[in-house]
Amino acid sequence: MFFRINRTLIPVLLLSLLLVLPTGAFAAADSILLVVFGSSEPSARAVYAEVQKQIEAAHPGLPVYTAWTSAHLRGTVKKESSEAPEAVLETMKAKGLKDIAVLPLLVIPGFEYNEIVAAMQAFSAAPGAPKTSLAQPLLTLPEDMEAVAAAVRDGLAASRTRGEAIVLVGHGTHHPAVVAYPAMQYFCTAADARMYVGTIEGRPTRDEALAVLKKDKIAAACLVPLLAIAGDHAKNDIGGDEPDSWKNVFTAAGIKTRVQSAGLAQNPKVLAVWLAHLDAALAELN
Repeated sequence: MFFRINRTLIPVLLLSLLLVLPTGAFAAADSILLVVFGSSEPSARAVYAEVQKQIEAAHPGLPVYTAWTSAHLRGTVKKESSEAPEAVLETMKAKGLKDIAVLPLLVIPGFEYNEIVAAMQAFSAAPGAPKTSLAQPLLTLPEDMEAVAAAVRDGLAASRTRGEAIVLVGHGTHHPAVVAYPAMQYFCTAADARMYVGTIEGRPTRDEALAVLKKDKIAAACLVPLLAIAGDHAKNDIGGDEPDSWKNVFTAAGIKTRVQSAGLAQNPKVLAVWLAHLDAALAELN
């Protein structure tokens, strides 16, 4: 059976549909919160500022706020942008923002990510709280790892010498998310047979990574921070002058070693993975 609707009734029907839909059905994100670890290094903070500019360029019209997760660094570096996520969320709420997408500039979903989740849950539980949506860290899904491995390899193509290995050096963690590093090794090997992964405070350890390079008879290596920014860990633990830095230990083992001074957020193709995660969080609000 077919029914013919009088065209004059269509506007009335559409208005009725709008009235019965949930109030959030057409909600759109009105702001973004970028959450970073923080740094005492001015050059590293400049990278945070550049990431914020990239986000603003990708989402014109949406205000972008920044928060730091490190309480120690918030106390050391007195800046307006170095407030805790909880404090910045309250500021955004006070300014009348209703739909907030949160991008954590983190590499793995470890302890810091758990803290952000807890802060957002507490914030959202309060009466009248804005809607929030949390983006995933960089290395969350297999396709993320695949994209990052390729981006790092391609970013070194112009400067890489013949036979030189690439060693990605991550922070490491005692959180179960430490499994992201051996998983990343799988995708690094798939991208390049001379691409390795190690961590400063987890596994694979420095010595474990070095043992694999020796087994593969690697004569030269470029150490690349598997970190959002090239801050204190990159300058000291990886490329420092102390005898136990990665650079000096590898050099002492007979491997010609150089250090890339840039963090992952300075690689446009890697940053694109983070921004894609932000887009997904924005889509949840939209």
